[in-house]
Amino acid sequence: MGACDRGRSIACRVVPVLLIASCLAPVVSAFRMQRTTSMHSVSASISRFATTKLNLKPSEKDLFDYRSFDPASIRSMSPADDVDRRQSLAGEDSAKFVWSEQSLSSWMKFVVAVSSVLGVLYVVWLAEWGPQWGEAFTANAESLAGGNSTVAITLMMLFFAICHSGLASLRPAGEDIVGPRVWRYIFAMVSLPLAYSSIGYFVEHRNDGVQLWDLRSEPWMRPLVFASSVLSFLFLYPSTFNLLEVAAVDEPKLHLWETGIARITRHPQTVGQILWCASHTAYIGTSFACAASAVLCGHHLFSVWNGDRRLRDKFGAQADLLRERTSIVPFAAILSGKQQLPPNFWREEMLRVPYVTILVGSVLAYLAHDQLRGGPAPAPAP
Repeated sequence: MGACDRGRSIACRVVPVLLIASCLAPVVSAFRMQRTTSMHSVSASISRFATTKLNLKPSEKDLFDYRSFDPASIRSMSPADDVDRRQSLAGEDSAKFVWSEQSLSSWMKFVVAVSSVLGVLYVVWLAEWGPQWGEAFTANAESLAGGNSTVAITLMMLFFAICHSGLASLRPAGEDIVGPRVWRYIFAMVSLPLAYSSIGYFVEHRNDGVQLWDLRSEPWMRPLVFASSVLSFLFLYPSTFNLLEVAAVDEPKLHLWETGIARITRHPQTVGQILWCASHTAYIGTSFACAASAVLCGHHLFSVWNGDRRLRDKFGAQADLLRERTSIVPFAAILSGKQQLPPNFWREEMLRVPYVTILVGSVLAYLAHDQLRGGPAPAPAP
């Protein structure tokens, strides 16, 4: 059996499982939530008994029990109580990086872990002397597309979206079985090579298809693309900055972020992806780019619903509170008064190491952009 046949056989087994997982995840999570709610009720009864009968004072951590919080009670709050509520955090502080808290041994483990994963992926996905699963993945997509690169990139990105969101939906059950660290490696081993092949195919074939418009010669176009690209990377989801969790050196967790970019939009990754796709599609102007951007944006719009569902399953009423005072559309919650930016927001919550690193990296990438994309785009045919 050739590499293409093996890849097709694996895909036929994996895709249905992930599709079923994505469909059943809400049902399973609802059952888990009902069971968890019952456990929380028992816990609350024990807490009341300890307070009233045993005269035990609650700790500061118990003063605000998000599990028993009813977002509907917000309507009955006085203006003063509402201000206090907005000043307290229901979620976590995002993009926080404290030099004094860093451990050299942890970062050495990070280097070893990342190097090991990338090494394994190189052998099985790229190496000429390996099984060449990457070549089989691309060849299968092109074969199913009948040689049409636009259809091929659509199939490749759809397959990536199914695997990525399917494994994310399976995360609670998977972590219960193999643990958070092992599940993170499984997630990375599937998502990274599929993303690499899809991105590489996009770069190689970006000028395929029909040239719908051509704005590449406009002097304002490249600066516009650069500015929107930098802005899109500033909208990365804050969990991306927790590199030690990304590499499973620290135990990976599902976070409920509230500060920084989350105050502007609680789904920054989706906003950033739409910005990136819009600017690059406007610059390239081909039907190929339009098709790829449509799948990417569609996948991220699905992640808005799926992400809110996963946070609600994990954090309950605490996620409802965060959802009530944030927005999907950037700045919508701020303009409506649901979200109030604290004093010195831009300096204290945005001027942090991860965002400064992104700005510096974006400038360097822009300076080397022609080399990164294989030279300037070809001139349009006369």
